Amino acid sequence: MKNIEKSYLKNTFSFVRTMASNPRTTGAILPSSKYLVREMVSHVRHSKDEYVVELGPGTGVVTAELLKIGIEPKKLIVIEYNENFYFQLKRNFPGVRVVHGDAAGLTNILKDIVGQVGTIISGLPLRSLPRKTSSAILEQIPQVLSPEGKYIQFTYDFLSRNRFYPKGGKLIESQKVMRNLPPAKVNVFSF
Repeated sequence: MKNIEKSYLKNTFSFVRTMASNPRTTGAILPSSKYLVREMVSHVRHSKDEYVVELGPGTGVVTAELLKIGIEPKKLIVIEYNENFYFQLKRNFPGVRVVHGDAAGLTNILKDIVGQVGTIISGLPLRSLPRKTSSAILEQIPQVLSPEGKYIQFTYDFLSRNRFYPKGGKLIESQKVMRNLPPAKVNVFSF
């Protein structure tokens, strides 16, 4: 238990330090709670033949939970824009493909993978990114997902705003998570 608390405190300190240096790209004040993480991960498709792509993993709280539920490290691709988080993820998750890049170039980043993407799970602060950037990301989601794939996004905004929905995506589930600081909502889309 002490190791878990120590790890959470270390991640929180790292997260707050990085957020303070670049709040627009971090988009949160603290790492996601275990309740938010579990809600997000509960919607992930489990298939040995498909990849899971995580956008904006930050300190890796969702990444760790994805591995915990049985996603194979070689089938997990995490894309992190922030260099500090990128190096932390590389150290903490050997075997996971950690990409230092911008999700606005998603199709280019994933062009060389062999196989289908079954789930994209995102912690990106779409509402605080420039509109052009968030639109570019959302337009590419259906281009890289398999036909039955899912896109999972959390937000702190409880209002439904279609401009933050992926192109052609159908909202199939929306769940509020009040035990997070601040409270959040998990949206799940299919295509």
